[in-house]
Amino acid sequence: MRKSYSKDSKAKVAFEAMHEDRTLAELSKIYDVHPNMIANGRSRPVIVPPAKPGA
Repeated sequence: MRKSYSKDSKAKVAFEAMHEDRTLAELSKIYDVHPNMIANGRSRPVIVPPAKPGA
């Protein structure tokens, strides 16, 4: 069975990858994902929908 990751966890990993404080290898160990997934996610923009008014 394939692992599935929530949008929040994907955004967290992509956010950390954009800061480039840690290497891909370090991030992959921390978040238990393959480095290629982080590299692919870094090249794609993370789109966060705007908050709903009154929410």
